[in-house]
Amino acid sequence: INEDTKLIARFYNVPNGRGLNIYNPYLDATGVNAVYLLFHNPDPKPLFNAMRELGIVGAIPAAFEKDPKMTNLVDKLEGIGADIKRVSFVKNTGTELVGYYAAGRGLMDAILEQDKISGKNVVIMGAGTVVRGLLAEWRRK
Repeated sequence: INEDTKLIARFYNVPNGRGLNIYNPYLDATGVNAVYLLFHNPDPKPLFNAMRELGIVGAIPAAFEKDPKMTNLVDKLEGIGADIKRVSFVKNTGTELVGYYAAGRGLMDAILEQDKISGKNVVIMGAGTVVRGLLAEWRRK
């Protein structure tokens, strides 16, 4: 850790050590000069304010993903996040907080690794945010 170390956060509503033993060893092994830290508060607003003030470069707002206030805590939504009004990670550009949603993209990439979807009949089980993200990604293909 030095003056160039980037801070990456996971926001929770209660204390939760999830991810510390995964992300920090990965960052260390890959030579990325960053540290993954956990922050908790029942209200996400102070966490986002801290992200701006402390220069945290990215955050996973894990406990707040379905909170409708989330879209108001970022300056803008990009990609599928804008389509489905959900935030699964936030990037601090230095001038604004940009919200993204990744679950649909990850699922679409996994499907495309197995087979092409063109000309196929598909049954989708589920009606949650991940499925909405998948359908939004599908429309973009």
